[in-house]
Amino acid sequence: MVPSLDRRQGAQGVEARANDTTKANAALASGASFVLTDFPAPHDETGEVVTIPEGGPSAGNPVHAQEGCHGAGLEDPALLRGRQ
Repeated sequence: MVPSLDRRQGAQGVEARANDTTKANAALASGASFVLTDFPAPHDETGEVVTIPEGGPSAGNPVHAQEGCHGAGLEDPALLRGRQ
């Protein structure tokens, strides 16, 4: 099973309020199929944001992807601009 992470579960927002991205970073490094977040763009009050390596909303899997794989062909990063 490939791990996944939903930032909304667990500590009931404690990590988000502290801008603690430890779990999100671990999920991304693990090769999780999905990393869900309520913070794809910086939150106005806390600054909390979960970003994908390469700067877009999707990326090649760091564990299983073939060399040269990148997320730009999967989803257009412009879709997140201005989203709050």
